[in-house]
Amino acid sequence: MAYTQETRTYTALFTATLDDHRAELADQVHDAIPLIWFLKNRGRGRDRGAGRGIRMYTGGARIKIPVISVKNPNVKSYSKFENLTVNASDEMTVGIEDMKNLATAVGISGEEMDQNRGLAAKRDLLRDKLDIAEIGLKEEFERQLVQGEVASGALFMEPGNSGKDMNPLGAIIIKDPTDTQTLHGITQAETWWANKVKQGAAAGAAAGSLEFVTEMNNLYHQCAMGSTGDAPDVGISDMYYYEYYETTMMNNQRYINRDEAATTAGFDNVRFKNMTLFWSEYVPSLGTDTTTADVTKTQSADEATAFFLNTRWLSLVISDAVNFIATPFVEPYDQDAIWSKILVRAQFITNQRRKLGCHFAVDTTAP
Repeated sequence: MAYTQETRTYTALFTATLDDHRAELADQVHDAIPLIWFLKNRGRGRDRGAGRGIRMYTGGARIKIPVISVKNPNVKSYSKFENLTVNASDEMTVGIEDMKNLATAVGISGEEMDQNRGLAAKRDLLRDKLDIAEIGLKEEFERQLVQGEVASGALFMEPGNSGKDMNPLGAIIIKDPTDTQTLHGITQAETWWANKVKQGAAAGAAAGSLEFVTEMNNLYHQCAMGSTGDAPDVGISDMYYYEYYETTMMNNQRYINRDEAATTAGFDNVRFKNMTLFWSEYVPSLGTDTTTADVTKTQSADEATAFFLNTRWLSLVISDAVNFIATPFVEPYDQDAIWSKILVRAQFITNQRRKLGCHFAVDTTAP
C-alpha cells in the first residue's frame, strides 16, 4: 500500500470511526450474551454505576475480592440496659485474582482499499470488518465465561489458553464440593466457600420429569439457604436440559412463564420460580457423578448440566482504561495493509461461591 496523503487521510478516518464505535461495540457484545446481558441489566450487585453486575476496575496489581466467611457473632437480642455483645471477629477473607486480556485485530489490505474506492465504499468496508470483529468477540467472550477448558484430571473446567482466559462457570462452580481446587486463592475445602451440587437421579439413569423438577427445587433451595429472597435469579444450561425442562412445563401446566424483557432482548428463556433459565452451546457436561473424571466440553442428552446463579454475588470486572479500546491503524513494514487492535481487560469473579450451584448427570432421554 503506497503510503500517500490519501492513505494517511483514510487511516486517520478509520481510526476515528473505530474509536467512535467503541461504546457501541461494547454494548453490542454485552447485549448479545445472555449472562452478560443479565449481569448488566438485571444483576443485583452493588456497583450500579456500570450496570449492576458489571464492576469497573480502576487499577492495582490484582483484584481484591472480599468474601464473607463467617457469621457476625455480635447479632443478638438484648433487653433494656443489658450490655451489648461486642466481640472482635474476622468475618471477611480476601480473595485475589488477576485481570485477563482479550484482543482482536481489524485489518484492511491495500487491495481492499483499491477495490473500495471513495469515502462511502471505504466506510462500508470498515463496517463489514467491524461486524466480523464483533461476531468473534461475542463468541470468544461467551466461550471464556461459560465453557473454558477441561482441567487436568477432568474433574472440573479451568481458564483456557494456559490460564490466560477469564474464569469460566465450570471453574467457579464444580461438581465435587470436597475437591481442593482453588478459586480466587481460596480452597474449595473451606465449607463456607463450597458451591452447591445436585446430581441427577442414579448418576445418569433415567429420571422422570417430575423427579427432575424436584431436583431443581432442591438445588434452588440449597443455593437460597432459606426463604430470605437471596435465591438464584438466573440459570444457564445446555440445550438438552433446557428443552427437557420446557417440555416438562408444557406437559404439566397450561402455559410457560417467560422473562419478557429477556425475550425482547432476543434470548429464548423460561422461568423457574424466580429464576430465568437460558441455554448456551458452551455449557460443558459435568459427567456422571462427583468423583468420576469425565467432565467434557461436549454436551450430552443423558448427562445434561445447568448452573444456578445469583447475580448479587457475581461480577464481570472490566478495566475502565482497557474497555474495548481501539489502537490507531498502522501499516506494518512487511505488509500491504493497515491494522488496528481492539483490546479488553476483564475477569469473572464471585464473592459468595456457596450461593451458586450446578445440576448435572440429568438424563433428558427419560420419558
